[in-house]
Amino acid sequence: VGYCGFSSIHPNQRQGSPVKAVDRNWMILYLCLLWGLGVKTREHILGVEGIQALETETMGSAYFRFNLEPSPGYLQYLIKAKVGLPQEEVQLSLDTSSSKLIFFDQNSCNRLTINANCFSSRSTTYYQTGNTEKIQLLLDTQKFEDPVAANGSDRISLEPYHLFLDSSPIAPMSSKMFFFVSSNMVKITHNQGPIVHELDQAPGYLGAAPVAGSAFQVITGGNASVFALDLNPPLEVDYLPSELHVGGIDPKYEYRMTWTEIQQAGNVSGQFLMYDLSVCGVQLNPNVSSWPAVVDTSSACLTLPKEMFDVVKTWAPLTCHGNGECFLGAGRFPRLPHLTFKLSDQGSILQMDLSDLLLEVDNVTSLRNDREWDKARKLCMVEGPSVLDRNGNMQNPLFPIQIGIRALRHLYVVYDVNRARIGMSSKLSDGSPTNVQCKEKVPCQGMQSYVSSANACEDPKCHEYFLLQLNDATKTCEFEPGFHAIAVIFVLMFVVIEFSLNYVHEELSKRVHNALVPIEEERDAKDAPPSRQGLEMTMLSQPSVEVNSNVELRPSVAAPGAPALEGVAL
Repeated sequence: VGYCGFSSIHPNQRQGSPVKAVDRNWMILYLCLLWGLGVKTREHILGVEGIQALETETMGSAYFRFNLEPSPGYLQYLIKAKVGLPQEEVQLSLDTSSSKLIFFDQNSCNRLTINANCFSSRSTTYYQTGNTEKIQLLLDTQKFEDPVAANGSDRISLEPYHLFLDSSPIAPMSSKMFFFVSSNMVKITHNQGPIVHELDQAPGYLGAAPVAGSAFQVITGGNASVFALDLNPPLEVDYLPSELHVGGIDPKYEYRMTWTEIQQAGNVSGQFLMYDLSVCGVQLNPNVSSWPAVVDTSSACLTLPKEMFDVVKTWAPLTCHGNGECFLGAGRFPRLPHLTFKLSDQGSILQMDLSDLLLEVDNVTSLRNDREWDKARKLCMVEGPSVLDRNGNMQNPLFPIQIGIRALRHLYVVYDVNRARIGMSSKLSDGSPTNVQCKEKVPCQGMQSYVSSANACEDPKCHEYFLLQLNDATKTCEFEPGFHAIAVIFVLMFVVIEFSLNYVHEELSKRVHNALVPIEEERDAKDAPPSRQGLEMTMLSQPSVEVNSNVELRPSVAAPGAPALEGVAL
């Protein structure tokens, strides 16, 4: 309808040409008819299902654009909203880690550092339910809480400044919805980090978590099922505006997106997995290939678990203190290594430039990082809790990496709510260097083993072996001084034992032999053939046999080895 509307230009009005102007109304109508014919032809060729699949995959390039303004301290991004009747414009901090809409009352807004309107209960359409609820805000691991936030409802609207490729006004997105009004939001955590939040950047927070029931989704009436973040520093730095795209993707990033699924983990919305996180070619956590992460536009810094934080500060040219704050020394060129990662095991490599985390010194123009500064610059990186428990085991659930707005300077981020996925595209060129100002690798010697995560050499554990000690000069394991004497004693003991066993063996052999001789002689005597005299005595001792007529006389028979016997053959 926006493209095929009619113009109010008079048909006879000339446009700087000697040719009479054509009636633009009829021309636009003609073009719309051609467009409709093209759509019908496309439906005939691809079919409705094919068109839906194509549009779902590419998301479409026609989208609504909203201005996002960095807050004064470049801690958050603000979006303009209108509340109540009569409408009052309020700037809200866009929060992709929450789904609630929160306003601060007039008393709480006194601490704001910006000249902005606060929520007013004088709206004629405002309705207060009388209920209260505990609400929380988490900004760079600093937790704020109001245990008795009032619950109410009113009409909220967001107004895009134009549709892509069309500068004509667009009707605002509006909805009547419930929200919270806080009058006693206090900090309940002591973890300060490099930035101290005071809730002085915006009069409220618009929850834009990638879930169907978030406040942002309710206001847009479902038009924000696909929305993208194109965040840039203040205009004084890169001269590029920051925008929120609703309903589609910027065409220059559309075909360069890498996607991964969104995982709902407890109360954390928009969580996804990052693969192969590394800095200076070193894995941040070599024990696992992936780690949970979340994009949090209410936070400014990059928050890493303690072990990953230690790897970054080991390899980057930083000076870190015991409280977790790290600085780039004065006089050093403000370029730092890139943190590289993937959204899938086989996905393309994405980059976060750690130089984007350097806080400004005198003014915001120092964020250009184009020259050296005579002051040390703090790094907007927060040390999170350890991933290990007291027993050295991996904690469950894992503490997610929190990516704040400053780390998104060179990333284009897209949420696809209906398909529960997040996509990213790098704004940096593929050939951009990633190992800028990385520390040199520490050389090892002797029997030392290299530990890449600490960029240090680990000595061999010689003490775990008997009679071995470490030679600090050569870093090798050597025998202790008394080893040779102990070795001689052990050898002599083995020799004595060997001779003793040999002597015992010989003595036992002799005794066994002497005991077996009589037995063998007796056995030999029994096995020998009888002699002739013995055989004769045996024959003579036989009883006499009576000879009668019935006895048959046969020739004499001689026993083998004995003379023939005369007489009756029995």
